[in-house]
Amino acid sequence: MLSEREQEALHEIQRGLIDDDPEFERSFRALDAAGPAPRTGHRSLGAAIITIAALLAFLLLLTGEPSGALAFGVIAGAVWVAQRFPAAPARREHPE
Repeated sequence: MLSEREQEALHEIQRGLIDDDPEFERSFRALDAAGPAPRTGHRSLGAAIITIAALLAFLLLLTGEPSGALAFGVIAGAVWVAQRFPAAPARREHPE
């Protein structure tokens, strides 16, 4: 956490940058308005991991290794949950 003096110095630097180059600040606002970049390729990688982990879990269960099957089942479930409920990106607030 910044002290009050450090926060004021940071705001002064930000105001100076904005005054010197307003287009620089607008470019950051445009990026924030556009939202996060699309995630490509993660779904197919996740699907491959889920499929392999589920297959290994099934094979280990057939061979009589329930603890290994459970471990791979947990991995498959965790990847599925991570895909289904992605973490929300943190929004940065720009001081005015």
